[in-house]
This record gives sequence, structure tokens and C-alpha cells, in this order.
Amino acid sequence: MRESNNPAPATLRNIVFDIGSLFTWAEGRGYINTNPFQKLNLPNNKNPIQTRRPWKDKHLKLFLESEKISRNEFVATVVAMYSGMRLGEICDMQNKNIEDKCFLIEKGKTKAAARAIPVHPLIESLLEKLKAASKNEYLIRGINSGGFDNKRSWNFQKKLGRLRQKLGMPDGINFHTLRNTFATRMENLGIPTNHINRLMGHKHNNMSLDVYSSGLTIERLAELINKLTYGEEVDSYIKDSLRERSSFL
Repeated sequence: MRESNNPAPATLRNIVFDIGSLFTWAEGRGYINTNPFQKLNLPNNKNPIQTRRPWKDKHLKLFLESEKISRNEFVATVVAMYSGMRLGEICDMQNKNIEDKCFLIEKGKTKAAARAIPVHPLIESLLEKLKAASKNEYLIRGINSGGFDNKRSWNFQKKLGRLRQKLGMPDGINFHTLRNTFATRMENLGIPTNHINRLMGHKHNNMSLDVYSSGLTIERLAELINKLTYGEEVDSYIKDSLRERSSFL
């Protein structure tokens, strides 16, 4: 078994459960006498459950305007704000996964995770920079994979967490809650729930749509994305930053 870097209790329990299932099968077939993975005392998650909180404008500005934020942190945050993508999806995004002004996500934990997300006009210049790079260039560059499953987002996520702590951002606000922020903004624009689910890679749980619909067109999804705004102050700051930091990007 591959050595992990201090996996979380929930991850450890899942690993033991998977291995234990194999030993249960072996015991049932008579290959072993007992299952050594039964009734193990596993560590509990000692961290209290925190309520996830969407980012407010002041939190976005505090993070994005900080001198502590480098290229990767700025890019990942801005892309998440205007696409609703997960951090893992952003970290795995390469030049080749961006076509016809769309992010192409090829796979994920569920069937719905594979999707195309139109690029918001405000961040088109950022993606043009990436497209001008080598074919295999990553959107988030130079990060080391880690964790039990060797994800590119593993160490980067921890770095983002440390930066939020240094900036004194409230508990409950983390990178993943940028998805909450995206969903909330889209909902307040009057975007239907099934449309938001399609953009975010969630199953919409509507039998009629599941059976009879072939899905929303890219043109329609682009219309929805183009409506998204974080207000004049935040939008303008990001637009100006992308222009002024052209070499930085």
C-alpha cells in the first residue's frame, strides 16, 4: 500500500473499510481464518464540524488584494469565482482542456461532474495567456501532488488554508465555499436550479430531465455565465489586475 502523508480520519476509515472488504471476501472463501481488519479502533475526526460560509465581497477583496497572494492563488480563486469549479478540477485543468472558450472537465466523482463550462468574459484574457503557453501547461503551475491519492490539489489546498489564517479570515470560509458563493450569486440572478447544477457538476434529480432532455446547449450555458457579477468594485478590481499583471500571469 502506498504511504500517505497523514491522511484524515475519514480517509483512513475509508481505506480500512475497502481493505477489510477484501479480507471479508477471502475469509468467506476459506483463504484465511480470520479478518484482521474487523473491530479496529480507528481515530475520530477531532476537528469540530464548521458551518460553511459563502465569501462576502470584503473577504474576496481581502484575499485577492493581499501581497501574500501569488500567481497561483490569485488565478485559482478568480477561476473558481466565475466558473464554480472545484479546486481539484482547477488544479487538473490544462491547456488542452480549454476549447472554444469552454473549460472541459473530463471526469469526476460522479457522471454529472464531467461537463463543459463556458469561460466568463472577465477571465477570457487569463485563458488566452494559458492557450499561448505550451500544450501541456497547467492552469495552476509548479505544484507538487500529495496525499494518499496523489492529487495535485493536496498541498495547494493546505497552502490556501494557511494563507487564509494569516489574513485572519473567518472560520467556515474556505476555498470550497467559493462554490457556495457561485451558487448563491447565480440563484439571486434568477438562474433555475437545474441550470446551476449543470454548471457545477451536480445531478439535478429531475426524472423528466434525466429521461427526456439531452441537456442545455453551450450557448445557453454561456448566456447564464455571462450574467454573473460580483459587483462593480470586485469585478473592476479583477479586470484591472488581469490587465496590469499580464507578465505575472
